[in-house]
Amino acid sequence: STLALLVTAGAFHILGLPEKNIIGITMPGLGTTKRTHQNAVTLMQELCITTREISIVEACMQHFRDIGHDASVHDVTFENTQARERTQILMDVANQEGGLVIGTGDLSELALGWCTYNGDHMSNYAVNAGVPKSLVRHLVSWYSETTKNERVAEALRDILETPISPELLPADKDGHIAQKTEETIGPYDLHDFFLYHMVRHGFSPAKILKLATLAFPSYP
Repeated sequence: STLALLVTAGAFHILGLPEKNIIGITMPGLGTTKRTHQNAVTLMQELCITTREISIVEACMQHFRDIGHDASVHDVTFENTQARERTQILMDVANQEGGLVIGTGDLSELALGWCTYNGDHMSNYAVNAGVPKSLVRHLVSWYSETTKNERVAEALRDILETPISPELLPADKDGHIAQKTEETIGPYDLHDFFLYHMVRHGFSPAKILKLATLAFPSYP
């Protein structure tokens, strides 16, 4: 979502359009941490876009009651409910405003299916769809090094230091992210390595594995 916002703001700048026409919506949920929320708010404010906050907590809790789901059971229903609620909000606001929903999912997530069907996999324009996760991080890092806005740079540096997470599960007792993507699916460096050699070169799984063992000897 960070890169999607930066690209959108950059496009508006190139076109000479007012940044306030970009509507950024932060939607705190059942796993949102103070750290990620504050970074999102800082970025939106410093980029001078229109900022809105819509909590999805009560809507999700009502949905759990409607379908008879125990909210203390943190399963795939618990997680996907939040992703789908956020997408519904974005689509409805886009209808209200006559705008487009900018997708945040990247190439790595799409290739792995690491997204919620009818949730964050849907948008009107998926600006990151051709960008692998490892490149997303490099682009955000480059922006943090080249921007003249120190508050933006500081927020971006902190985002880069934050564990990758959809934040769909409750935070730990200290308020930190408990759900870490790479602990579940493995390192994105490996995924992107596999993806690159499969898509770009058409190498066989056996050849890609051999190359990976040479390129990443520290991985088991």
